[in-house]
Amino acid sequence: MARVKEALESNDWAHTDAQDPPDAADLDGDDERDNLDPEDLGFGFDPADVEDLKGALWSADAQDGEDEAQPAEDEVARMEDMMRKLQAVREAGEGLPEAQRRRMAARAVKEVMREL
Repeated sequence: MARVKEALESNDWAHTDAQDPPDAADLDGDDERDNLDPEDLGFGFDPADVEDLKGALWSADAQDGEDEAQPAEDEVARMEDMMRKLQAVREAGEGLPEAQRRRMAARAVKEVMREL
C-alpha cells in the first residue's frame, strides 16, 4: 500500500492544457469522459476479482498498521529502560566526588549509546 501511495504522490496531476480554458463545446455534456462508470471502466477484470483485490489491499494496509505499532512500542520500552539506567547512575553518584561521578556518567552514557 505504501508503494501505491508513493506512486500516486509522485504523479504530476496537473493538466497539461490547464493554461487554456475549456470551450463551450467541451462543456456540452457529450464528452466521452462523462460516461465513466466506476463499476465499468473497461479494464477487463471480473467484478469478483476486483472485490478480491480491494479486500487484499485493505487487509494488507491493516496488517501494515499493526506491524508498525509493535516496533514503536518496543523502541519506547527500550528508551525507557535506558533512561532508567541513566537515572540510576545519577542517583548512585549523588554522594560521590565530582570526578568519580563524571566517570560513572561517562560509562553509563557510553553503554546507552552502544545500545542505540
